[in-house]
Amino acid sequence: MTHDNPFGASSYLTMGAVLVPSINLPKIRKDLELMRGKIDAKELHCTDLSHGQVAFCAREVKKLRMLAFGVISKKSTIGDYRKSIEGEKQAQDYYNKCAQYLFELVGAYVGKKELGA
Repeated sequence: MTHDNPFGASSYLTMGAVLVPSINLPKIRKDLELMRGKIDAKELHCTDLSHGQVAFCAREVKKLRMLAFGVISKKSTIGDYRKSIEGEKQAQDYYNKCAQYLFELVGAYVGKKELGA
C-alpha cells in the first residue's frame, strides 16, 4: 500500500523468520502471550494490529533472545518469472518462491555458524 493508495493489496510481499535457542523457547512463548494480552489482540499479526500496536510489539520483540531474518519482494519487479508462473496458482507460486529465498537465507546462516551440528 502507498500513501496515494492506502487500501488494497500491498505492492510488496514480506516474510520473516526467527531462530530461537531451544532452551529459551518456553520463555519467549510466554513473553509473546503476555505481549498479546497487553495490547488486547486476538493474534500478533500486523494485518490485525494498529500502527501503535505494531510499534509496541517491535519494541518488545527486540528485547527477546532471537535472531530475525526477513525477505521483502516488490511484486512489480518479478519480470520474466511472472510468465513462468502464469495461471491459477500464480500467487501461491510467488509466495513459495519468496519462502524459498527466506529458507535459503536462514539455512545459509545456520550452515555458516554450524548451528545444530
